[in-house]
Amino acid sequence: MPEIIYRCYFDDWSTFMDGDLIIDDTTVPYDFVSEKQAKHEGYTHELNILNPFTEDEARKHLAEKGYNNIKFIYE
Repeated sequence: MPEIIYRCYFDDWSTFMDGDLIIDDTTVPYDFVSEKQAKHEGYTHELNILNPFTEDEARKHLAEKGYNNIKFIYE
């Protein structure tokens, strides 16, 4: 099973989290936004919206996409 990492570019989960999903040698930008922030900014395109906006909710979101046992790293 490949190692899966979510590299976070912020120290906490406030209103958005920019990051990368890393699977073995493949890195894909994968950002999250809070539901409140998405409504506030008036986003109309598809986003990775979390409610509540937490690491645990991000873990659930990624598991639903088939990415399990993710290691979160904060940089």
